[in-house]
Amino acid sequence: SSLVDEYRRHGKDSYSGIPVFGSGTWRPLTFATYRIQLRWHGTAPVPFHIVNVGLHAINALIVEILARTLGADPHTAILAAVIYCGLPLATSAVANISGRACVLSSTFGLIAVTFACQGWIALALAAMAAAFLSKEDMAILPATIGALLLFRGDPFWWIFPAAVLPAIPWKWSAIRKQWSTTRGSDMAQYGFAKAFPRPVHWITASAEYLCRFPLWAVGLYQNIDPDIQPADWKSLRFFGALAVAAALGILLAATPYQLVQSALILIVISPIVIYVVLPLPDPVMENRAYFACAGVAILLATILIQAPTWLAAGAVAWLWAIAAYRASRWSDRILLWLSALWGGSSKPRVLINIAQAYADRNESSTARLYLDELLRLHPHHPAALNNLSILHDKAGEFKAAEQCLLECTKYHPEFWPAAHRLGFGYFRANDFAKALPYFEIVAAMSPKENNRYNLAATYWMLGRKPEAQAIFKT
Repeated sequence: SSLVDEYRRHGKDSYSGIPVFGSGTWRPLTFATYRIQLRWHGTAPVPFHIVNVGLHAINALIVEILARTLGADPHTAILAAVIYCGLPLATSAVANISGRACVLSSTFGLIAVTFACQGWIALALAAMAAAFLSKEDMAILPATIGALLLFRGDPFWWIFPAAVLPAIPWKWSAIRKQWSTTRGSDMAQYGFAKAFPRPVHWITASAEYLCRFPLWAVGLYQNIDPDIQPADWKSLRFFGALAVAAALGILLAATPYQLVQSALILIVISPIVIYVVLPLPDPVMENRAYFACAGVAILLATILIQAPTWLAAGAVAWLWAIAAYRASRWSDRILLWLSALWGGSSKPRVLINIAQAYADRNESSTARLYLDELLRLHPHHPAALNNLSILHDKAGEFKAAEQCLLECTKYHPEFWPAAHRLGFGYFRANDFAKALPYFEIVAAMSPKENNRYNLAATYWMLGRKPEAQAIFKT
């Protein structure tokens, strides 16, 4: 997996759990689980998958308890847990090691919702904090819990939204940094938000969210990432999605059934909304909808429990079969991303991932074909140039690798991995004067310990020992 590859490149310090909000990563509890496993069994991927599946099973048990708490009878609650276990929408988060953040944050999030509905406010607040420390998009959880309690007539519904108010000034600068960071190169590559000013982003990202709402709410589509199936907010599909969303809103307001109301709140007010409020790339990735699986399972169970036994059993078996099929698709990266390409998507991430999958199989010539195609469609694409330079480097074509990196740093100076590789290449060639400006860029944009060490080593080799010693002291 990419996590294992990252660990091999940078070591255990990459998963120290230190909050790095500007990079979109603030998940100390999730990274702690990776760190524990890496120290326990190394980089073997199977135990990582086992933990993900185990967390999903725990979440199914929590869903059963939550359904009972929300008013479901025992049979409906058990059916909700069974549906949850095999819900196709959950496949992406559970099958991918990097989906751990979504699964773990949902564990704490569902515990928080359950405690809140049972009146254990202090325990609910603690679980809510743990959910946020597992994945930053759980910042929506206070609104989810507040809405649930409000519809249940709980007079203390306001406690959970109010609990996050003191954190807003504390995190405001980090949020502003997130705005500026994601409006850079990432926003030029993903979603509807590219080239749009901020107010228009909210409209277009909301359209992206609504256009896919029927897909992820049902959870039967192969993948709803905008890189896989680009949405057109001017299409009939978008207006149909608006109709579905309006119908659900009316149902939420009009239904007398509290269990149905609660399930709809868990679907609609979920972490995926964060990607509409903040200008993040990939605004509707399927992993983000994992928390909503609880609402989908409870809603489906409420409907199927009224059906004949044979029909309910057949529906559940059908869902499980689709989930198994999707898991098999996720196991073959090349097949997964080629299916996206065959589906008509020419987004950069699709071609990047196909090329990377072939490169991992040591099929460099095929990987180059896809990177060349990406550069034809998107000239000067930073990740494509960086990855192409890696292939040239492995083939001993150092001049070609250098030209790719120089082009990347020229057109995308914010893409520091290219500057890092360029500086390291010059350092290995003992051309320290050329390496220095690139290491200075890297250290300024990503002040990790190893990046600052490279800068200090370059200063030292150039005879600028006071500057090197100043960095070594820190």
